[in-house]
Amino acid sequence: MGSESIDLSLENIWRSWRNFKKGKISRPSCTIFKYHLEKNLYGLSRDLRLGRYQHGGYRKYIVNDKKRREISVALVRDRVVHRLIYDYLVKIYDKTFIYDAWSCRQGKDCWGR
Repeated sequence: MGSESIDLSLENIWRSWRNFKKGKISRPSCTIFKYHLEKNLYGLSRDLRLGRYQHGGYRKYIVNDKKRREISVALVRDRVVHRLIYDYLVKIYDKTFIYDAWSCRQGKDCWGR
């Protein structure tokens, strides 16, 4: 697998923000986060590098489409970290999956890339 560690640089945190926000920027939670974007991303980078980062809570709501489901949504700050981790792990694991293993992969129907 390799011994390289995840890149916690401010530049990579910005890249994770840009990747995360695609299609979500008009949502109120993203607008609020973006209002103090530099401060938020710098603080997140600092907390990650110093080992002080802690995942926050979730906003929960009920959806009634075909069946009743509870949806849990992490804070924008945490979803930027999720994207950071995803971008790191996909480089390692994507090539090990069979073609049909994961629908939200680059070049698959979920993201259409």
